[in-house]
Amino acid sequence: NSTNSTGVFSFSIEPIIIYYFSLERAVLPIPRQNTVKGRVTDESGLPLAQANVLIAGTNYGFVTDFDGNFSLETEQNFPFNLLVSYIGYDTKNI
Repeated sequence: NSTNSTGVFSFSIEPIIIYYFSLERAVLPIPRQNTVKGRVTDESGLPLAQANVLIAGTNYGFVTDFDGNFSLETEQNFPFNLLVSYIGYDTKNI
């Protein structure tokens, strides 16, 4: 579990492993799901609701909630960049 802060944007990364149990009791790993959680804020620390957070190079992303929070689950391997955009602000590549 790691946390990173880059100026007006912070996020944490939590890898998750999910296992599938069949009737024969064999354990087969399902592709690893990586979870990225974070909060998008402006320069003064106020949350940016409805900001777009995308995994760079894909069309997979999330829109932040009222408090600027987001959570993405992906099979994309770390490391990867996030693109954060909001009306009236430059897009940040993190």
